[in-house]
Amino acid sequence: MVSHHQGLGATGGQKGSYTLDMGVADSFGVSVDYTNRPLNTYVSARETWRCPSDKGDSNYGAKHCYLEYGNSYVTQHAWDSWRTRHVTGEKLAVGTDAALPIKSSQVSRSPVNKILQGDWEWENSGYDIGKASTWWHQNRGERRQNMLFADGHVLFYKFPLEIKDWIFSPAPDPTFLWW
Repeated sequence: MVSHHQGLGATGGQKGSYTLDMGVADSFGVSVDYTNRPLNTYVSARETWRCPSDKGDSNYGAKHCYLEYGNSYVTQHAWDSWRTRHVTGEKLAVGTDAALPIKSSQVSRSPVNKILQGDWEWENSGYDIGKASTWWHQNRGERRQNMLFADGHVLFYKFPLEIKDWIFSPAPDPTFLWW
C-alpha cells in the first residue's frame, strides 16, 4: 500500500499546472513531480492517470484535473470524510492521524466495499449535486463515478444524495455500503 505522500492527488500522474489558488495547489500536490508520486512506480504510463471524460473541478476552477492537478483520480487522503476511511496519509502532517495511512489489516476487514480511489469529482459529491454540466459521467441523468475498491473491482457508482450532508459524520463503517 502507498504509505504517505504530499497532497490529495499526488499518488500517481504528473506535475500539474494549476495556479488559481496556491493553497489548493499545495493541498492537492500539484507541484509534486512524476518521480515522487508513489504509484508511478507500479503504473509508469502517465496517461493511465488521465480520465478521458475529465471535465475539471468546478469547485476550484480547474478546467482539466489531469493537466492542472496532475491526476484525474483521487484517493481518500488524510481525512475520513464522506463515510470513507482515509487510505493514504499526508506527508506534511507528521504526528497526527492525517499522516497515518490505513493498515492492510484494516482493509482486509471488508475489501469488497473499501473505496481506494475514484474519479476526481467523487470527492465533490456533496458540493456540485445540482451542476449536471460539471459531471464527468452520468447514466440517465444520474451522476456517477468510477470507483476503485480494495478487492480490485471498479464500479460505475451512484452515491446517494444524502452524501452532501456526510462530510465528517457519520464515521466510516465497514458494514455500510462503502467505507
